[in-house]
Amino acid sequence: MASDLTSSPSASPKPAIVVSPIDDATSAEPFRRHAYARANSDSFHHTRSQSNSSFEGGEGSATPTNEDPTSPAPLGLAILAGSRIKRKPVKSFSSPRAPQSSDRLLSSPEESLETEPTGLGIKENVSVDKFDADSPRRSWDTSSTLQQPFMDTPDTAFVGRGCSTSNTFRSADTAGAPPFDCKSKTHYMGSKKHWLSILILSLAVYSTIFSAIYLGLAFHKPRYGKRISSSGSLTPANASLLSALFAKTIELSFVTVVVAFLGQVLSRRASGDHPRGISIAEMSMRAWIMQPGSIFTHVNAVRRAGCTLLGVLALIWALMAMFYTTASDALVSPKLSPSSWNSKLMYGQVFTEYANPVYASQKCQTPAKIHDWEYGGSTCIEIEHAGQAYHNYLLFLAGWQNNPAESSDLAHRQAGVGMLYDNTTVQGSWIEIKNMTEVSLEHDRIVNNVTMAMPHSGVFAAAKEPRNEIMQPEDLDGLGEFTIRASVPSPAVNVLCAAMTAQELKPFIVDPLKIPPWKEHDFLNKTAVDDVFGFGEKYGRRHPFFPILPEAYQTLMNSTAPYTDSIYILAKSANATPPYSLCSLRSFLSPRCSTTFVSSMSGGMLSSRCEDPEDKQTYLRSYPDAPNGLFSSDWKNVAGDWGFALNMNDGLNYANASNERLLTQLIPTTDTLPTKSPSIAEALAAMIGCTLILGAQDAQFVHFWNYTTPALDLDKPVWQVFNASVQSLEYASGGVQRWQSIFYVVLFITFITNICCLLWFLCFGSGVTDFTDPENMFALALNSPPDERLAGSCGRGPEKKHYSLNWFVQNQDNHLYFGDGTDRPLGSGNSFKHFDIESNNGSIKSIYQKISSKRRSLL
Repeated sequence: MASDLTSSPSASPKPAIVVSPIDDATSAEPFRRHAYARANSDSFHHTRSQSNSSFEGGEGSATPTNEDPTSPAPLGLAILAGSRIKRKPVKSFSSPRAPQSSDRLLSSPEESLETEPTGLGIKENVSVDKFDADSPRRSWDTSSTLQQPFMDTPDTAFVGRGCSTSNTFRSADTAGAPPFDCKSKTHYMGSKKHWLSILILSLAVYSTIFSAIYLGLAFHKPRYGKRISSSGSLTPANASLLSALFAKTIELSFVTVVVAFLGQVLSRRASGDHPRGISIAEMSMRAWIMQPGSIFTHVNAVRRAGCTLLGVLALIWALMAMFYTTASDALVSPKLSPSSWNSKLMYGQVFTEYANPVYASQKCQTPAKIHDWEYGGSTCIEIEHAGQAYHNYLLFLAGWQNNPAESSDLAHRQAGVGMLYDNTTVQGSWIEIKNMTEVSLEHDRIVNNVTMAMPHSGVFAAAKEPRNEIMQPEDLDGLGEFTIRASVPSPAVNVLCAAMTAQELKPFIVDPLKIPPWKEHDFLNKTAVDDVFGFGEKYGRRHPFFPILPEAYQTLMNSTAPYTDSIYILAKSANATPPYSLCSLRSFLSPRCSTTFVSSMSGGMLSSRCEDPEDKQTYLRSYPDAPNGLFSSDWKNVAGDWGFALNMNDGLNYANASNERLLTQLIPTTDTLPTKSPSIAEALAAMIGCTLILGAQDAQFVHFWNYTTPALDLDKPVWQVFNASVQSLEYASGGVQRWQSIFYVVLFITFITNICCLLWFLCFGSGVTDFTDPENMFALALNSPPDERLAGSCGRGPEKKHYSLNWFVQNQDNHLYFGDGTDRPLGSGNSFKHFDIESNNGSIKSIYQKISSKRRSLL
């Protein structure tokens, strides 16, 4: 389509710009570019046309006609279809013309898309979509001027109007300036006392102080004990919440500070009288920190700026910001962790001597004492013995059923077990182990000799004492746990059984009415087993008496032998040869052991560790001179109650008790320990182990008794001290796993960065406007002239080559705009030194002197 374009005779003279003809070989894409005619010299020049031009429509060509220079000319706007504007020299200057009332202004956006100004001789009702590659090309008169009234047309409707209230392009007198008048209302540099500078400095101080605290907590790994517990000043849930909250505030303040630091560095690079310029890739660094995902979505920017020193730092800071909360949670946030073994003195209350039968009877809880004050206590303790003994015995037998021994070595065979307060398992251990075959050969008979130690049950009560300040499982919402290795003696029982014939037992069988009374140094007649059991004058012990020989599967018990420390059980087997087995049972406190107590909400484990040279808490380390084998004479009375409760003397009545039948079946038939079942000595030790547990409760933590009475006043116990090592599970800072140590790097770099930024802001302040901030950048870019170096980037943004271009913040009469820096104006009004000179602010001048220095920093 062709259109006739003619000049208006009524138009006033206007300055003209020189526009090159449109290259017919280029594309006819509409609205691709709007032209600025820039001179090749240091200034823009505007010239009056030598002749008025008129445009006549034709087949894509224009025919100029010469007219008088004073005649009016139409607006010289060229729609370029693809070729760039070629600069041509100008011949004269002209001043801008003020808009006239006769200038036609577009009243609505719809009109701009339907009509073209008739004042220019352009045909009405021309649709925008008609400008395509197949439409006839238009040529514009190169002598038309730029200073025409501004008309909103489809070609120019989107061109920014700037700060001026007039819809006209205003020319500048020098090159590189924006095509309109827009002066900054405020100074682009602020004082250190400005609220924003104070806020950024405060955030830098906060971030530095708290990042230092978090780094210190991570390295020191403090344990909070009862301070963080269910009953402490801070609950575990609140402690975790506060830790995460402060970590998040440190992260946010850190991001704010480093982004402000980046903005200051880049803005100082771009501005001043000696700028270095910044690229689009460097402007995007702040997004790496604030939006770490942009590192992967803006690869071109990272490739070009990431290899610089500031780019490397920005990438590191982005990683620190991403992982700071994670590092804090791993290394600072309080979490349950076991402590190292801490040696300490523990305190325990002592009420009585070990194995005191009177105290045990008084402590036993039963209402029978109201009606039977004389025997109610002993009746109660016998019932307790029966219940505990059978329970422990069944556990012992079940262990043998499920895991039979693979060796006849006693060290690898199951020891006795027990229960304390129904939630703590008690595990015994074999001590003073002797080879059964060697002992049997030594005495020319089958000898089954075992010694079993149980842990000191008084450690359980000491662990619960508030005075010892040990975190209990319930203090940590049921998640707590602790382990104690106490240097205390362990109660032990020795069970010695020897095979005997009926003939060898004759000295032991005496009618109870004919037993001779005890006389000093009267050890009665000798027996065949004096050296086995230590009877006779040589050993200072008197052998026991039994009224009859038991029948098969039956047992007899003697617990009343005067001036002795043992009880004796005589049993008869139905298949062993010889059929009888005489057993002695006695107890002592072993100094070769220590007690280990592990407690958790689900229960506890109390065990003994004996005869271990690596055990640093063995009782012998606390009392090296403690003797071994000081047998307790009181324990015999406790064991007697146990024996009657378990019917160990029912053979006297020829009763066929189940317990007696099983025991007699365990009598060894050879001089080695059986592998499929326990021996009778092992079974008796496991069954009587409950007396060791009950006898040690509230008893002393040393091997001696240094008080005047065997039982103390129940209302006035005494405190005893013993050595112990404690490992507890409590809340503490620091990593739980070794690999978490990698997060120390995050905390350290964050702290160092905060210090550096704080020192920067203290020395240089943050008064320069951050031109990389999106708001400031938008205002600056909108009021800047377009640049052909970014041609074609308005659609999908900058291309690869655009990211490396340097840009400068330039000043023209107190108007700041982005420029390429190639045309640096030299006038005093174009220097940053004279920007807003009226303010006369000393701090601003100080800041300006620092940023305008010719010296170059590493950043």
